[in-house]
Formats: sequence, structure tokens, C-alpha cells
Amino acid sequence: MSDPTLSRPGGTSPSDPPPGPPAGVPATTTRVRSWRRVLMVSAIVGLLGALVAGVGAYLPTNRYQATATTVPCRRVVCIPVLKASTVVDALRAKGHPCEQERDRYWKCELVVGTITFETTIDEVEGLISDVSVLVARPADEEPTEAVMDYLLWLAALPYTADEALTEEVNNWVIDRIEANEDTEAEIGGYNYTVTTSSPGSIRLRISGALR
Repeated sequence: MSDPTLSRPGGTSPSDPPPGPPAGVPATTTRVRSWRRVLMVSAIVGLLGALVAGVGAYLPTNRYQATATTVPCRRVVCIPVLKASTVVDALRAKGHPCEQERDRYWKCELVVGTITFETTIDEVEGLISDVSVLVARPADEEPTEAVMDYLLWLAALPYTADEALTEEVNNWVIDRIEANEDTEAEIGGYNYTVTTSSPGSIRLRISGALR
């Protein structure tokens, strides 16, 4: 099976524009769609504009997604079909230096101005079993739309073909960050943890929920 195709949200090629929020939808849905339509880093004070142009093109489309949201892989569960190498290569293509720090463990990091984006991926049998994300910014600054876009994309990796689950997890992440709460929940077969107690940082972890 070939690697899944990557494209920006709202279309099947990098030239397709991201969707805008329709008028009259509930406030929660509006803020999700607003954050998701922002190209991940291009909103940050215009820095590295040439590097991140079209960064939304690395968002996976629903063409990679299997019907189930989890698949067994050794003693854990993984995201079906989507290869760890696909996500790593996509991050690299958009300027993230990525290194395999140990067998089956990847770390990708990008610094833009005062904000650091860091993602680590645990790989099992070529698939993704665990994703950990850290976004660090000055403690006196609120999370930007670019920060939220980055977090929401990663939060929805397990099931972007399922609009209901995608909206559920996106709304949950947004609510926890706005409430400045450290919390965890099981959503769609995955354990989600959000940590905001350290000033200026947001940590998100997605791991398969063992049965």
C-alpha cells in the first residue's frame, strides 16, 4: 500500500482554499473551524513566510483513514493505515527538523519567533501508537490561532475521516486550554491528556487506550 496523500483541509490539492465558518453556526463549531482554517505557522507575525507557505498542505485527508479508529500493534493500539513516516516526512517538508532519537521514536521541532512547536511520535510496526506535543510561548501571551491550529490537527490525527469525533476532540481540547485545566479523557479509543499548568506551555498527548 502506498503512503497516503497529504493535502490542506477543505480540498484535495494545495491550491484548494481552506473553508471558512458559515454564518449562524454555534459558537463552538465556529471557533473550531476558524482555528483549523489557519495555515499552521503563517499567522505568527509573518515570520518565515516563505518557509511555511502552504503549510496546510501537510494535513492528512480522509483518504488514509480506515473504518476503525484503532488497530492492534504488538501490545498497544495504533492509528490505522497512517504511517509514522508519512507524518514525519510531511513535517520535515514544512521546515521541521526531525530526528530519530532512538528506535521507533521520532522528535520534530520548529521554532518560529518566540514560539516552539515540538512533536514526538512513537512508531510501532510502521504505525503511530503515541503522539506527544509541546507548544511553548512567552508566559504573558495567549495561544495564537496558529498554536491552536497545530494542536487541533495533531489531536484529530486518529480519525480525521470521522467528522463527529474530530469535532468532539477539537472542542474538548479547546475547552481544556481555555479553562487552563490539566485533565485527561478517553475519546474514540484514545487517551487524551492536556497539561497547561506550566506558564507559557501547552502539552498534549494522544495514546491508544489499552483494553
